[in-house]
Amino acid sequence: MGNQTNTRRFAAPRLVALIAAAATLAGSALAGAAVANAATAADAKSNVVSSETYTGTIKGLDDPAAQRAAATNIIKDETTAVYLKRIDVGTDTVKLGSKNTAAVDLSGWSIKDDKDTKDHTYVIPDGTSIEAAGEVSFNLDKLAGIGLGKSDQVRVFDKDGKEILHFEWTGDDKNAVYVANTDADGMIKQGATEPDQPSGDKLDVAAWPGLADVTAIDGVDEFGAGQATGEHTDGNLSGLVYQPGADGQPGVLWAADNDLNPTLGETGPKGAGAINKFVYKDGKWQQDPTDGWTFAKDGKTKGGKQLHFKDGKGGVDSEGITLINGDPSKGVFIGAERDNEDKKVPRPSILRYDVTAKTTDANGDGAQDLTAVNEWNLTDALSRFDVKLSNGDDANLGVEGVAFIPDETLLANGFQTNLDSKNVHAYDPAGTANDFGGLFFAALEKTNAIYAFALATVDGKDVVYPIAQIPLPATAANAGYSGPRDLIWDAQHNQLLAQGDNSLNGKDGAATSKIATYTFKDGTLQLTKLTATPAEIGAQNTEGYAVTPDAEATKVVDGKTYKPVFWADDAVTNGHSLRQGWIEVASAEQPGTAKVTLFGITDFHGHIENGGYLATALNETRAKNPNTLFVGAGDLVGASAFESSIAEDVPAMEQLKAMGLVVSATGNHEYDKGAADLANRIVPGVAPAKYVVANVTGDVLKGKVTPYVIEQSGGKKIAFIGGIFKTLADSVSPAGMKGITVTDPIEAINKYADELSDGDQSNGEADAVVALVHADANDLKKLDGNVDAVLAGHTHLYETAKTDAGAPIIETANYGVQFSTTDLTIDGTGKDAKVSAVATKHDVFATDADGKETPLYKADPTVNAIYEDAKKEADKKGNEQLGTIAKGSTFNRGADKPGDLSTRGGNRGVESTLGILNGNAAKWAAEQSGFKADIGVINPGGLRADLDPDNDGKITLKEAHDVLPFGNSNAVVTLTGAQLKTLIEQQWQPADAQRPVLWLGFSDNVDYQYDVYTVTIDGKQVPRGSVHDLTVNGKAVKDTDKYLVAGNSFLLAGGDNFTVFQQGAGYVDTGYIDFDGFSAYLKAHPNLESAKARHSAGFSSAKLSADGTVTFTVSGLAFTTDETRPWGIRLKANGVDFGALTGLDFTGEPQGPGAGSITVTRKLTAAEQATFRAAAAKAPKAAVDAAGADGLAIAESSVETLFSKPAEQKPGSQKPAEQKPAEQKPTPTTPQNKKPGNGDKLSNTGSSVAWMAIAAALLLSAAAASRVAASRRH
Repeated sequence: MGNQTNTRRFAAPRLVALIAAAATLAGSALAGAAVANAATAADAKSNVVSSETYTGTIKGLDDPAAQRAAATNIIKDETTAVYLKRIDVGTDTVKLGSKNTAAVDLSGWSIKDDKDTKDHTYVIPDGTSIEAAGEVSFNLDKLAGIGLGKSDQVRVFDKDGKEILHFEWTGDDKNAVYVANTDADGMIKQGATEPDQPSGDKLDVAAWPGLADVTAIDGVDEFGAGQATGEHTDGNLSGLVYQPGADGQPGVLWAADNDLNPTLGETGPKGAGAINKFVYKDGKWQQDPTDGWTFAKDGKTKGGKQLHFKDGKGGVDSEGITLINGDPSKGVFIGAERDNEDKKVPRPSILRYDVTAKTTDANGDGAQDLTAVNEWNLTDALSRFDVKLSNGDDANLGVEGVAFIPDETLLANGFQTNLDSKNVHAYDPAGTANDFGGLFFAALEKTNAIYAFALATVDGKDVVYPIAQIPLPATAANAGYSGPRDLIWDAQHNQLLAQGDNSLNGKDGAATSKIATYTFKDGTLQLTKLTATPAEIGAQNTEGYAVTPDAEATKVVDGKTYKPVFWADDAVTNGHSLRQGWIEVASAEQPGTAKVTLFGITDFHGHIENGGYLATALNETRAKNPNTLFVGAGDLVGASAFESSIAEDVPAMEQLKAMGLVVSATGNHEYDKGAADLANRIVPGVAPAKYVVANVTGDVLKGKVTPYVIEQSGGKKIAFIGGIFKTLADSVSPAGMKGITVTDPIEAINKYADELSDGDQSNGEADAVVALVHADANDLKKLDGNVDAVLAGHTHLYETAKTDAGAPIIETANYGVQFSTTDLTIDGTGKDAKVSAVATKHDVFATDADGKETPLYKADPTVNAIYEDAKKEADKKGNEQLGTIAKGSTFNRGADKPGDLSTRGGNRGVESTLGILNGNAAKWAAEQSGFKADIGVINPGGLRADLDPDNDGKITLKEAHDVLPFGNSNAVVTLTGAQLKTLIEQQWQPADAQRPVLWLGFSDNVDYQYDVYTVTIDGKQVPRGSVHDLTVNGKAVKDTDKYLVAGNSFLLAGGDNFTVFQQGAGYVDTGYIDFDGFSAYLKAHPNLESAKARHSAGFSSAKLSADGTVTFTVSGLAFTTDETRPWGIRLKANGVDFGALTGLDFTGEPQGPGAGSITVTRKLTAAEQATFRAAAAKAPKAAVDAAGADGLAIAESSVETLFSKPAEQKPGSQKPAEQKPAEQKPTPTTPQNKKPGNGDKLSNTGSSVAWMAIAAALLLSAAAASRVAASRRH
């Protein structure tokens, strides 16, 4: 977690411990040669193994000494659970094992043979420990010169000198090997062979890795009929499933009751089962008191909604219960054995219920009723596995538990279908119909096996597709495991849990309840572990089990953290059916080293056309490393592709959920419609994924967006801390950010990273810390040494950097055309964890020399189907033609490189034809709302695409939407003439803004000129402009004039640092959406013609030499894409007529205003000099001051754009200059409607600075060593 490849806060004592560990772990450093030699000797011997068990009585030994030796053997220490795992006499090696669920400190322990002298004693160095369920080896000969003999002892003493382990042997085999048996209560002699495997034919049963205390959380007789008499009085609570809460808060516990009749007081025949809903309220778990989930019976509060089959009839014998990815929005699924009203006939089924449906008490018994939406009868599907349930007792041996596992998990782990044992092959979701993007796993009591099914509704029929079966291994039954009674998919730890009851071979009470753990291996889920339950649970008829996520761990005991778990007891022991226990979160951690892969994206912006390719890339990454987490760095939604945006980004959120997004930072576009929209629409939309941000706070975000989350993968706890650039408030509508505070992201992230790494469990601890930050990668270098890796976003560029402490920072390109993998190698835990990180960029598309793009991945069918469905709906609307464009007209955004069409949209600091069009549209739309606007305006970041990208002259709804995807409302506000000038000058942004210039798109009735200069702020050269010759409708603007300005609500509320709008009067939100107004404008104005000439021009200060020669530069005279280029200009400045000038420079500076600048040089007459000087003195003070003592500002000017050489020169005008630039033509590129690909060649949308040519020249030396980061509206 600390500096890459270096242990965090490494100290000298830790070095001693590491040296000791190197000398002891596995004995490899000191005994490697001896072990190798022993192995070679063993390989040469016979493979016949003679085994004898040495326990309290040694087999075959009659002499009293041998009997005494056996009586003193101590194979396992009950206090620490450390045991003698292996003694290799030939190599003098002793291996200790541990059955403890936590690490055990071995510091100061000693190992002796049969003598007590110092030279026969090895003391284990300080800092040596044995990990949970781990092992450690000691070569006594190499470490202390101790040799083991044919008849000898191994004794282990704790640091207090107490003998805790003891084993002695006799014989004549100097190469004997003794290995502990399964229960570690004896040792087996294995001769000179190497069979270091558990003995016997049963699985070990691990101790319960949690607290022994168990608490009943239901009321006495809340389930069942209590003390009533009758045939059937017990409660019948069965399966459980947990719906996680938000941000570590308690969620919802759902339960299946297989017969609600006793709870209703009906103690005769069996009746309908029920779904029960438990919520955490008033400091305790209780049945949901709202929406009919509870009812009163005999003075007690009871609960549950009765379940009926799809036809509304019968009583479902509901045993198992599950959700899809912890979310009930797609239904609550029930595993059923039969119809309780026909209880001798099997009806093994999975049923889906809509728990949000309105319900009533249909029969007046007190409980409301639910009817299944779907019923998938498994009878025929089970027969494909040669399983048949007969009438009679088999009816009660059907589906006991049910769980859902998503396709991405199954594919990532190489799950196989084994329906045909002769044709076992990889599971393919496309091989069957499947409505849920995953498989349902059902546990059958008759066979104690688990079966996997795909479920779908085809032509109105509920259809089941059998996929695989997972038999119960005999070793589990031999260990006293009943078989699965409830199934729980623990997605956080990539394991299937199966709770057993206290029966064995059909006999109740013959065993104790145990939990089986199934993990992916060799294409299936294999039972790899059995775990005991607390004593109180073990004795019960436990039919339900549920676990909470690690984030809900709330109890700390002796420095260990525990999270809640729940059990359901079908026997109502002591009047209770539902109990809560605690399992140690750390118990899931794996000792040693784990590799976790972060699959990262940023700035997806709802480009769901690329989601299917990303999903396949993600699946392949998971297949390589199941410990893969899908994370984001913000702007996953907002400013989205038409197909998603037109549907409020629901398709994008559905794709992210289907791919298993775990956590993302918030980007600025998640706030497009305000913080409340983020909290109440977007956060639930991507759940169970979470949004994190540490430097944005406010009441509306509480409980919805947290500073960080801790996720587990590979047995390691990884903290993800979120952040976003400090100037967020400038990039979103102020109206939506009321009550929101934004602070410095570096400081906020460092604060939490330090807390998570300080060893203090009370403030949270993690093994690795990752920062997800929506900010330029190059701005994040000051994140401190407790941050192990950084995923950045916002600029839409592929960038890499490193923090000052050495952690990798990676940012990939936008729209899903790239992704990153960050491989974390985590060794150890907590503050002493050692973390290294390697970040890599991956392309999703390949681009050939002609610009043609080819996806590098096949689209995942499930995720791509979301896009296809959304596209069908969007196409119905999107293909509507709104208008047409006149031949030769073009409506583009500014280009970074003048004439290079591939850089369109990259320069927000220049006037553009698209900006002018939208200014006109804003003015017109206000008029349609009844507001006679004088001026229309739009911010450049609000324009997200060029109009008519396919150049067919037709404008469709989709094309228009891509230009204005935000859905801001239109507004109007009144500005004075002075405020209008200030507005134009605010185009030059504050010194700390991420873009120095943002050029507004004004309606075409606004014209102005400006002087360009630079100022120094905090040691930084910053461009500025002073406005002069401002006219509206050709009339000069006076400071006291008033103008009604129309534009989007984001801008007119002061967004993008145009704060003068907040000083305006009479602000009105018209309620008319900007896109709707734009669409109506396009319809009302067919055959649109684009602006030919720009409506503004910039001037540098002038130099007037002693001989009367004046020199200055005029810039910003041409548009930057494929518009017609001017021949020249007709210029008047400071009262002097310079006539027609040609020879404009269209090359410009990369990322600058570029196109259309000219340096004017002319020798003035004495009269002209006087006129020029007098006018310059009237320039705005800021421009005069910037010009300095040897310069002259431009105070008044007139610039006429000429597209051809004038027929004749006006008197007194300068002869057209003959500096003819090299021929410059627009650079041909692939049409812009191509899918963005090849991140290294994307338009440079994130780094445009857009300074005026003159300012660029003044700043050349400073700018050469700097890069201005991306900002608003990515």
